[in-house]
Amino acid sequence: MIRTGKQSDREAIATFDRIDADRSSELAEGRVMVVVTGGEVVAFATFREGGFFGRPCVDSLTVKPTHHHRGIGRSLIRAVEKRVRSERGGGRVFAATPEKVTALRDFYERGGWSFAGTVRGVRGDDAADCLYFRDLVSA
Repeated sequence: MIRTGKQSDREAIATFDRIDADRSSELAEGRVMVVVTGGEVVAFATFREGGFFGRPCVDSLTVKPTHHHRGIGRSLIRAVEKRVRSERGGGRVFAATPEKVTALRDFYERGGWSFAGTVRGVRGDDAADCLYFRDLVSA
């Protein structure tokens, strides 16, 4: 089941979040979607409405390692796309991933996202982030 995340999901998310982040504000603002399987949160995505030059942006997409390669990430990103489409009526949505995380870059490319470019220095060092976008048509 895919649903909007709740504060009660915070501890479960923290057990497999790749970054050490407090997701409380994102959960409170309804900017987290989770996948629940067998009563357990196994994936989450965070997004912002105007996060990239006024366009929606997926900030994080993480699937619990024990649940990789089951289509969970694909279902989750499609649910985020559907939500953005319903709230905005279509348009372009962006996502960013560290250049070194090739599995996530491949994930976006296989999912029909287009490579937009690379940006350096966003994280305060010389590491590069790859930007992707997908054009959503109105439902």
